[in-house]
This record gives sequence, structure tokens and C-alpha cells, in this order.
Amino acid sequence: MKVQKRQEEILKILSEVPISTIQNLANELAVSAETIRKDLKQLADEDKIIQTHGGVVLKGKKTSYFPFDYRVKISTSKKIKIGKEASKLIEFGDTIFLESSTTCLALVQELCQKKEILNSLGLDENIPTIIVVLLEKEEVSSKVLFVGGWIDFSQHSTNGFMAMDFLEKVYVNKTFISGAALSRDLMVTGYYEQDILLQRKMMEHAEQNILMVDEKKYPKQGFLQLAQMSEFDYVVSDIDFGKEVNESIQSNNEKLGKSCHIITAN
Repeated sequence: MKVQKRQEEILKILSEVPISTIQNLANELAVSAETIRKDLKQLADEDKIIQTHGGVVLKGKKTSYFPFDYRVKISTSKKIKIGKEASKLIEFGDTIFLESSTTCLALVQELCQKKEILNSLGLDENIPTIIVVLLEKEEVSSKVLFVGGWIDFSQHSTNGFMAMDFLEKVYVNKTFISGAALSRDLMVTGYYEQDILLQRKMMEHAEQNILMVDEKKYPKQGFLQLAQMSEFDYVVSDIDFGKEVNESIQSNNEKLGKSCHIITAN
């Protein structure tokens, strides 16, 4: 197989899977790992792929499909800034929902720097990694409710009817959600049905809802609708929405009789 044809096949394979490896590509194309490495170097130089430690992904592919361990390495500095700004919305004694996103993980890591606030909170969440983070910290005494259900090991989350049943019984002050995608018409969308169902229930059972979204998710369109951005009380983001979008948000606020506040994280 000629080099150009093989590289086209590599791009085709990567378009069909969230992430692949050098060995998997070598096996599928029946060539050596060294040959694949050379191909990947050329494709990376042409800005067509992204190579991570142990993995290869197609450039521009929606990262919400990717495993948690991969997503946690994407836009890390942006998520830290967003988590820091979002943490300012949490007040002493709040009860909060945290959904299974790497941005919510960044929020918890920021809260670990604010022990007095952290220890006063009631946390309801469905992301096992947050439990690990809290267990590693000394003198943490937050009250944590872990949403049960089936564990999705790839996404570091729980879901299913048991998770939904749990959420039916719990009400909180604030829910923090990191949208998978935000469209040009400001619709928050996602890709996994189980995530959307849990997020909707979290929003229904919270006094205030906070959206955390970074610029890599805008403008993007998932195929499942969660909510209009204007349905959130706060949006914490590094996106420069521009004058036209801000005017649209203001118009929606007036129509709905509520306020959606934009907090810039930069």
C-alpha cells in the first residue's frame, strides 16, 4: 500500500473511533508500528491529527466522545480558570450537584484550596474521580452523596435508572454542568442520552443552575438537546460571545423574566 493511500486509511479509521493507538493502527493496516509512527508524524506535521501519550485522535473531532482520561488533558488551563471563577459562586453551607465532567473536576480541585467553604458543603455527584481527589486531601469533612447506578469506566461516571431514582429524591442550591457543546443559537447540547437525562433532572432539582463551557465547545452542535443557555442562571466561560450574542441573551432574559449572567474566565 502506498504512503498516501495508507495515510488516507489512517484518517478514515480515526474518523470512526474516539481514539486509537499506534499498535491498533498497525494491526488494522498490516504494517509495522514503525511505519505507522512515520505516517503519524507526517499527519501531525500537516495538522491532521493529535498525538497524546499512548493515543492518536483526529484533529477537530468532538472530544466529548473521548474517554475521561483523554478529556482531562484537553484545555486544562481553560478549565482551571473556569473552575476558579465558578467556585466564587459557591457560598458557605451550599448543597451542590456536580455532573461527570472534567471541568467539574477542575472546580473541585479549586474548592480544595478553600477548606472552610469545602467542608461546609453538601456534594451530590456521579463522578468517582472526585471521590478520589477528596480522599487524597487532609481534613476534608464535606458531606458527599454519591449518585449510584451503573459505572461507565470510560467516562468515570454513573448512570441508569438507579441514578435517576436517586436524583428524584435530592434537591440542592446549585447545579454545575459543563455542556458538551454550545451551538450558534446558544443551545446546550450533548451526545450521550444518559448524560442528558441526568443533567436535566439535576437542573430541575436545583435553585440555581450554572453552565461552565470553554471556547473549544463553541460553536459546536451535539445531537441531543439539554437546554437553552438562557435557562441557566450563570454561564462561566472564556468565550467571547460578541455584541450580537450578548444582545440576544439580554432579549431572552426579558422574555423569560429571569437573568442569565455571563461571567468571563480569562
